[in-house]
Amino acid sequence: AFRVNAMVEDSDSFRDGVSVEREGINPTVAIRAGKNTSVVLGYEHFQDERVADRGIPSQNGRPFATDESTFFGSAQQSPTWSRVNAFTAVIDHDFGNGVSLRNRTRAADYDKFYQNVFASRAVEPAGTVALGAYNNATQRSNLFNQTDLSYTLDAGGIKHKLLVGAEFGRQETDNLRQTGYNAEGTTALSVSAANPTYTAPVLFRPSPTDANNHGVAKVASVYLQDQLEFSPQWQAVLGLRYDRFNVAFLNN
Repeated sequence: AFRVNAMVEDSDSFRDGVSVEREGINPTVAIRAGKNTSVVLGYEHFQDERVADRGIPSQNGRPFATDESTFFGSAQQSPTWSRVNAFTAVIDHDFGNGVSLRNRTRAADYDKFYQNVFASRAVEPAGTVALGAYNNATQRSNLFNQTDLSYTLDAGGIKHKLLVGAEFGRQETDNLRQTGYNAEGTTALSVSAANPTYTAPVLFRPSPTDANNHGVAKVASVYLQDQLEFSPQWQAVLGLRYDRFNVAFLNN
């Protein structure tokens, strides 16, 4: 059996220069690998591209009086996007006599970028507003595998759904943040609140306090669970789980 889910969005906004474009596709195939075995394989590609909109600044403790469509900062220099590529696999096998096995695997890559030139303070009495600018890029890859062995039985007039399983995962992340500077090499960006569009170029580079790091997280887990059904109205779930979690972090 084969199925494809897909979506596309192309939206504007009431804010000048702001838009959203999203698209995704997810083909999935189910395979009968034997009388009691099934395999489901899926792939997902999704991307989201939009303009970062930080809204309208304040003045004297209230939102600044301006048209709601006004963009403070630079819409053209405020792109943000997320891209996902993920693969999933689920294998189910029924041994009979209430015993079944399920294995799930998910491998995914994520690419996320966020940049904005925005009003960073309230509007000054002189009618100017200070701007801030930065971007942040994150690349992440995930690999997780989970295996469950379940057994259903009746004992002492109570129905038991026993489950024992293990989960292993690894996540690797790279993160880089950069600060926005003007042509003179300072972060002193400002505009008039009456005309708050910043048209000069912004140069992005790492500052001494910006994040630049690499991290690897690993998890290994085992668990045991019993779902007891005393009646159709009364059930109880009892479980134990042990997790071992490790993070290696490098400040570049």
